[in-house]
Amino acid sequence: MYSLLIVDDEPLSQVGLKSMVDWASLDVEIVGAAPNGLAALEAIGRLRPDIVIADLRMPLLDGLGLVERCRAEPDGGPAFIMVTGYADFDSLRRAMRDSVAPAAR
Repeated sequence: MYSLLIVDDEPLSQVGLKSMVDWASLDVEIVGAAPNGLAALEAIGRLRPDIVIADLRMPLLDGLGLVERCRAEPDGGPAFIMVTGYADFDSLRRAMRDSVAPAAR
């Protein structure tokens, strides 16, 4: 079973991400949620999720900063799925480029 952390500063978005997919049928367990990138870093270190779904724009540390900090770790961190409610395609492209694990580049 895969473990999933949801990171979004909007509580309703967290609820939506938790409820709109039948995670159990995909062999995924939601192990936690965080309201910003700094809280997510702590949760990633503690929970060691396989997958993180993160918002691009959040206070304290945005989604791109979160990916960059995780990729700087020796293990490269979890796999990331980035979400946004904004039409910010440059940031999405950067997130896609940066979210590839260093060993897979």
